[in-house]
Amino acid sequence: MEQRDFRLIHTEQSLPQRKRIRSDGILYLLLLFAVLLIIWFCNRFASVLPIPSGYVQLILYALLLVCAILVIRYRLTGFRYTLTDTHLCIDKLIGHRETNLLMLPLDKLTAVGACDKGVKSPRLYVGKRKDATCITVDGKAYLISPGPELKEKLIELAR
Repeated sequence: MEQRDFRLIHTEQSLPQRKRIRSDGILYLLLLFAVLLIIWFCNRFASVLPIPSGYVQLILYALLLVCAILVIRYRLTGFRYTLTDTHLCIDKLIGHRETNLLMLPLDKLTAVGACDKGVKSPRLYVGKRKDATCITVDGKAYLISPGPELKEKLIELAR
């Protein structure tokens, strides 16, 4: 079996911007306080109104689940883009955990540019959708958030 070594051209990480809360420790404490506050409100709500506590707990857990998904998706998830001589590899980063998502062949890369509103793509970018870059590989569009250097290299390869 033939094994080929890949030549690394560029690698970079795209992480969410920390706006108001810059520390993960402060975020953890705020989330803990918010959970306790939500539990307290639900208990007060259940004692005042004649609603069974099971429904209140169900609403509580659904609310906490939605909050957790939003924090993980928009605050903790980043991406690593690795450009080799034959592929663009996209890895998802959550904390210390890495997951390999895609390996896109560069010989099928056809377009790199701004994203259109109608493009449906898995979430491979951080920040706002309007700031993402659209790459088209084998007729399928992907939205990513590369830095300026990686974007230039992808534009050169798409020609």
